[in-house]
Amino acid sequence: MPGTSQTPTSSKTNGPRLPCPWTGCEVDFGRQQEWERHILTFHLPDCYCCPPPACPWRSRRKDSLKMHIDEGMCGPRPEWEEQWMIYNPKLILQWICEDFISIEFAETYALDFVQERARELGKVDAWRDPWRYHDGPQEFVMD
Repeated sequence: MPGTSQTPTSSKTNGPRLPCPWTGCEVDFGRQQEWERHILTFHLPDCYCCPPPACPWRSRRKDSLKMHIDEGMCGPRPEWEEQWMIYNPKLILQWICEDFISIEFAETYALDFVQERARELGKVDAWRDPWRYHDGPQEFVMD
């Protein structure tokens, strides 16, 4: 838990709550698992992608990728994780939990990882908005 001595408690108790560390996000959680899922879902960019260069599809969930590939529009399922992984969001989450980096640096690292992977896969234009919405916390420009 970032910078706290609170012990996670069940959301059914009135014990200590875990606030979201992002500025402006006023959600709090009763369990560490809920707190982590919230950060991975709402505050970090997508981490899975469909590997073929022509497909701009991406998601935060591996099961969504499997469903996308099972639709059969993009070819066979990738054989190894590196083909569909954009970056490892759990590494960034771990850094946040250990107070190793600030929230601002966490976003910067995630964006840097997405930029690098977009270049590797030839998907720079498709991934210009890493959060898939135009009013995201930070847009990046790729040279």
